[in-house]
Amino acid sequence: GQRRVHGDINGVSQLYMRLSCVINSLCFVVSCVICFCASDSAGETLSHNSLSKHRSFHSKMSTENVLAPFMKRIAAVHDAGNVTENNTDFLPFYVEGQHVGFCHVKFVECLKPYSEVFTITPHAISVHESLKTPDERTAAVGKVMAEVRHHAAEENVIGALKRWRGELYSVARSFSSPSLMGIERAAASLFGLKAYGVHINGYVENDDGTLSMWIAKRSLSKPEYPGMLDQFVAGGMPQGISPNDNVVKECMEEAGMNEELARKARPVSAVSYQGIGGNGVGLRRAVQLIYDIKLPKDFVPNNTDGEVESFRLMPLEEVMKLVRETELFKPNCNVVIIDFLVRHGILTPEMPGYLELIGALRQGECS
Repeated sequence: GQRRVHGDINGVSQLYMRLSCVINSLCFVVSCVICFCASDSAGETLSHNSLSKHRSFHSKMSTENVLAPFMKRIAAVHDAGNVTENNTDFLPFYVEGQHVGFCHVKFVECLKPYSEVFTITPHAISVHESLKTPDERTAAVGKVMAEVRHHAAEENVIGALKRWRGELYSVARSFSSPSLMGIERAAASLFGLKAYGVHINGYVENDDGTLSMWIAKRSLSKPEYPGMLDQFVAGGMPQGISPNDNVVKECMEEAGMNEELARKARPVSAVSYQGIGGNGVGLRRAVQLIYDIKLPKDFVPNNTDGEVESFRLMPLEEVMKLVRETELFKPNCNVVIIDFLVRHGILTPEMPGYLELIGALRQGECS
């Protein structure tokens, strides 16, 4: 009898232990499910909040027709439109039989005394065919520009040449065409030449995934647009240097960047426009090659050539607001920033006028 009792007790004990294990296992599973559901719900809420914020931002932008102010900024630099088509104020300019620019008739009048350098007809102006080589043409036209700079009867021509740089721009039919000659940078718009430059967007990725952009304030001593906001680094394309090497040079001069970091800038886009320049007697046909460089968070630019008064790291939303609502930026910098906003998905196809904006960024002859 005692053995039967002990056996029953042992059986009950084993059953109790088994039930306890099953209950503990069930509790563990239930707690995991609860935690998972809570976590998933939180994640879904976070994702929903982020998505809602993103949609709300773009919905607001679309409702407000956000692209209209940006189109206005582009129009400010592309103010010449198709002024050269069927326009009697401009004559086509040729070098070695190639059409490379346009000259306003007032500027052409200033060049008439130099018949050994220019051939002028009622319908066109060209560099004299006796000047056979690029070096000969560069020297002869350069000498004329130096004289016109001081003695032209047309005040607006003299005004344009007052910004003399002592820097040659290449004269060519397109960016990849051989150079036909070099010409003083200040005279480029007087001949309506296609002029190239480099603009570098220096940006920082913040811990929360947002972007900030380094913005320069131009020196008050600059001959053009003194004290205005500018790209982090920008400059014209002098003759005889590659775009990449020019970017490195400008980054070192304007931002005190070392060469290793400067060579991390990547070509990403280009914008083009055509505007009246040279105090009303010139034509600016510009193509800006755009580079982006993602900068370390601890990098602080330091200007070394005296062309920048100061730098400031701004949240991209603040930069965008300044472009939309103010005229603090140098006009062509607005266009470069708009291109950045498009490429980084801040301005999207959901916004009315998006494709028109894309087309407007390259209204000039981009070649």
